[in-house]
Amino acid sequence: MPGRLLWQKSLSATDAQKVSGNPTWCIKLSQAGFLHPTTRRKIDWITYFRNDAFVNLIWHSTGRIVDEEEADVLFDVSIDGKSFGVWKLKLIHKPSGEAYQSNVPTHLLWGDLEPLVSKSNFTKARLRLFAPEEGTLSPYFMEITTR
Repeated sequence: MPGRLLWQKSLSATDAQKVSGNPTWCIKLSQAGFLHPTTRRKIDWITYFRNDAFVNLIWHSTGRIVDEEEADVLFDVSIDGKSFGVWKLKLIHKPSGEAYQSNVPTHLLWGDLEPLVSKSNFTKARLRLFAPEEGTLSPYFMEITTR
């Protein structure tokens, strides 16, 4: 049973990997008009995902860039109400990537879900991320709705 709603957005063609050129294989965790579940104010996407939504994960340096961190996260994934099981995905957070230009510093990598994403068209699908069930630390929940 999912916990509180952490974030939602309508997936762009880039998030859904339906662009010409090289796919990014990630979802940009942007502001997306999302209101913080407690304050009911728009989230600060620059810090929200690292310091609030996914603060309980084990974050560590990637060793690639000075301030870049990553964390593994288990997601119980469902698409249009059908369960696809639990998947280990990766979050990347790089504060310097914001560069004082309102860029998105946090990305969720599709990881092992890439084959499913490749054969589907999730452009404009609604993605919702939920906290773990109350009283637990894992798994988080990912819900994709195409209808």
